[in-house]
Amino acid sequence: MPKNKIKVDNKQLIAFEKKLRKFHDDGIDDFIKQAIRAVAAQFLEKVIRLTPVGDYDGNVSFRTNPAESTKEVSFTTRDGQSVFFVANNPPRDVSFSARTAGKQGGTLRRGWNLRNFKKVDGGYEVEIYNDVHYAPFVENGHMIRNTAGGQAKGWVKGRFMLRNTEIELTFILPEILEQQLSLYLSKHFKG
Repeated sequence: MPKNKIKVDNKQLIAFEKKLRKFHDDGIDDFIKQAIRAVAAQFLEKVIRLTPVGDYDGNVSFRTNPAESTKEVSFTTRDGQSVFFVANNPPRDVSFSARTAGKQGGTLRRGWNLRNFKKVDGGYEVEIYNDVHYAPFVENGHMIRNTAGGQAKGWVKGRFMLRNTEIELTFILPEILEQQLSLYLSKHFKG
């Protein structure tokens, strides 16, 4: 019985094996860094989008109780000084425009950033932070206190930008990682 011989050129197979070894030796770490940076960038983009922006229309108005003969008025100026006065026989409806008309906020949004990308036991870590002093109050909510420092008058609900971003990201994380792996493999295994 005749034997058929098949000739195989294994140069491409050897080249692929070398690429695979290189990927295994130092490529996995590079891929993980790239993927974590992509996830952190997505997180940052989403938390910025969910962060509210103050809108200062400059109009102030309130209604007084006609049964009261005086009305206490207090506020804090832009310089941080407290102003307090008592208006005798105040009008029923009060409204005025402040100098903040047309001012647009955004300080809290601009406060988001990334730092401290580092390798730690069991993986990598990146810190997403906002160092605007009132960020925790917007995130978690806060009490409304009487200007004299007395009893709480109410509660402002939190906006939960961080928490909601984290929840949203858990649903799309597999998609982000799959996309990053595809990009990385096509970059290192082409040809």
